[in-house]
Amino acid sequence: MKKEKNNLFKFATKETSQDSFFSWIINWYNYKEESEYYNFSRDFLKTILPNGLVNQIDNISNIKIIRQFFYIDILLVLNMKDGIQNFLIIENKTTSELGQKQLDTLLYYTKLVFELTNVSDKSKFDKFEIDTAIGNYEDKVYSVLIKTGIKYKNNPNDEEEIKDSLSKLSTNKEEYKYYDMCKKYIENNWSNHIKFINRPTQLEELVNVLCKYKHIDSLIEDYYNTLVFNLNNESLLSNHENSIEFISNTGILEEDKTHFRTNYMCFECFKNLTNIDVKNLDNRVSTIKLDKLEISNLNGNSIIVDTLDFNNGNDFKNMFIQDDIWKEEQRKNQDNIKYIYLFTKEINFFSNNTYYTFRGLFRLLKRVDNINYWKKCKISNDGKISIKEEDIKSYIIDEENIN
Repeated sequence: MKKEKNNLFKFATKETSQDSFFSWIINWYNYKEESEYYNFSRDFLKTILPNGLVNQIDNISNIKIIRQFFYIDILLVLNMKDGIQNFLIIENKTTSELGQKQLDTLLYYTKLVFELTNVSDKSKFDKFEIDTAIGNYEDKVYSVLIKTGIKYKNNPNDEEEIKDSLSKLSTNKEEYKYYDMCKKYIENNWSNHIKFINRPTQLEELVNVLCKYKHIDSLIEDYYNTLVFNLNNESLLSNHENSIEFISNTGILEEDKTHFRTNYMCFECFKNLTNIDVKNLDNRVSTIKLDKLEISNLNGNSIIVDTLDFNNGNDFKNMFIQDDIWKEEQRKNQDNIKYIYLFTKEINFFSNNTYYTFRGLFRLLKRVDNINYWKKCKISNDGKISIKEEDIKSYIIDEENIN
């Protein structure tokens, strides 16, 4: 088996790791002599800056990066060439549902405005060379939420939902006391001061920037590969119906590219070839038989769809020993299985979600000492495998004639 690349971001999946990576990118803006890294930082900033700041990017002299300032993930102090300071609050999330984090993004905005306007301890600001004598900070503070782990099932309109939550917010609560003072300003200047980057389409520009510069540093390439892996999976997984509809219309699974969040969605593709109502399946079920598919020269041997865990083992110990061969402990009471449409249970380390990836159609190669060996059927060069009855019969007949 070809070894998987040792990617840092497979393990560095938490918000703090992404905070560090983003801070590292942004800090290159202060190193104009490092032209490629500087250009990368500038292009990255252009993707995350709210509308009110992006047109001022050429007026930024240098950037001070502060972590966990008044509980803000990342605070950028943007020192402008005209001597003015602007502030960008970056709230970063890898996985979460819509909710408190989005509210926090705006509430941190109001809290920072309040703290800058009503300084109680000047030393906290002097330490970072923050000017506390500007007076009106409402138009100097900006916020962006970047969320790279997509976990929405119905792709809600985040901005509308958060605006609705804000309209119902009780400013009598202590933690929301700062919001009332900025409420009108936020409502009137939302598009200029607030930016959400938390859906695949919104993250596309960021992905493009990473792709453009991934050649200059392996760290950038690793993050790019992990983010793209995450978004490719999640953008498919977040809308099961469309995925199933696509496969039902085309009748095609793609090796290593077709993914589902649950095993029963894998089975749903084959519903016309089973006697099972897959929607009522227990999620612990890992195997279904294509019992409506009768192929005479199989001599009573079965074709099944299987969803197995190759990471820690499920009911059996599974392992790929070559790219096209895997082995397992022999199954009890299932000695007649000869062909398997195999989906392997995977973990998306970036979002910590599990999902199932189609790996191909496999034929039983041999049984040795209670171990089954399975070999991938060579059906197509492009990895596209049909699940239509007539095509499956054709695959099996060809395999039987060859072997």
